[in-house]
Amino acid sequence: MRVFSSKLPPLQRRLYRLAVAYFVAVFFSSMWPIYPIFSRIEPMVLGMPFSLVYLIVLLALSFFVLLGIYLWQARNGELD
Repeated sequence: MRVFSSKLPPLQRRLYRLAVAYFVAVFFSSMWPIYPIFSRIEPMVLGMPFSLVYLIVLLALSFFVLLGIYLWQARNGELD
């Protein structure tokens, strides 16, 4: 897998490893025992239950992490 390749520059390898760690953390934060901490209806945020807002925030942050990686690769000319 390219993320763990020793041929990558140290900064890029660190970036990929942080992204993988972030997505593993998101995966585990949407499961038991972490999700039940946030799975409640009150308080309502913009008319949505708090548990739904929690999942939407995780999804939005995941989007921005992937966008950042894409822009990083585009700037360095690594995209085909």
